[in-house]
Amino acid sequence: MKLLYTSQQIHSRIAELGEQISKDHEGQSILLIGVLKGCALFMSHLLVQLKGDYEIDFLTVSSYGSGTTSGELTLQKEPSSTVKGKTVLLVEDIIDSGKTVSFVKNYLLKKGAASVEVVTFVDKETETNVIQPKYLGFRYTDPNFLVGFGFDLNEKMRNLPDVYQLEPSDLH
Repeated sequence: MKLLYTSQQIHSRIAELGEQISKDHEGQSILLIGVLKGCALFMSHLLVQLKGDYEIDFLTVSSYGSGTTSGELTLQKEPSSTVKGKTVLLVEDIIDSGKTVSFVKNYLLKKGAASVEVVTFVDKETETNVIQPKYLGFRYTDPNFLVGFGFDLNEKMRNLPDVYQLEPSDLH
C-alpha cells in the first residue's frame, strides 16, 4: 500500500471545506444526507467544521457487485427526514463513475428537494464520471483502489486514519 493522504492533510482539507460550505450557506437551514457506509468518517469530521443550522440524515445504496466493481444500484435505506423543499447537501466518500451520486441526486430531487449539492471527500476523475461535485476534498486520477478513512476493501480497512492507494498486488 502507498500512503496517499495523511490524517493531517485530511483534517486540514476538511476544515477548509467546512469553512467554504458554512460561508456559502450562511443563514440557511441545510440537510446533510450521507451515503452510507463510506461517508461516515468524512461526514462526521465535516459536520464539526460547519457553522450554522445543519440537520443530518443517511441513506444506503447497494450495488450488486463485489470487490472493486459495482453493478445495479438499489436504495436499501431511505432518509427518515423529509427532503421536500429543502436544500440538501449530499455527502459521499468518493465519486468514481458518478453513478451512485447521480442515482441518489435524482432520487432526492424526485422526492421534492429544492436543490441538491454534492460534497465528496475524493473525486476520482474518470472518463465515465458524470457528476461534478460543488465541494471537493481531493482529486484523484489514478485507477488504483483506495482504503482508509472510510474507504474499504470488502468492509475492511475503513478505520485507517490515513488514505492509502492499493497496488494491484495488494488485491490478491
